[in-house]
Amino acid sequence: MRREHWSSNLGFVLAIAASAVGLGNVWKFPYILGKNGGGAFMLVYLISILLIGVPLLLCEIAIGRATGKNPFGAFMKIGRYKKSIAFLCGILLVGVGAYFIFSGSPGGGIFTVLFGLGVMRYGWGMTGFAGILTAMLILPYYSV
Repeated sequence: MRREHWSSNLGFVLAIAASAVGLGNVWKFPYILGKNGGGAFMLVYLISILLIGVPLLLCEIAIGRATGKNPFGAFMKIGRYKKSIAFLCGILLVGVGAYFIFSGSPGGGIFTVLFGLGVMRYGWGMTGFAGILTAMLILPYYSV
């Protein structure tokens, strides 16, 4: 099966930047911080983007290019030999979700328990599924 590719690296980088940044992040967020005296938070925010966001973005790109699959299939492919670790992470997520449920946050707790059960059953593929689900939940917001 033939897959589509980006026509240039510049087009790919610009599409990623436009998707990740957004106008609110460029204009409104720094303005509100400056108006309310949050300059120190802006510094922490930028450092967090550089230390956490950029490496995660590069990892996602590398996984996608290496596997040539959708997010669910890509994580299933790279995680097929680490099922025991995924199972333990699933147990941990179920425990955290149960804690959320009993501490007064049932919505987030139920979601975390269901995600943990999915990780226990499907392994790391659930991580890719969570990415797909998140994109589907964010899309209506951007449409409005």
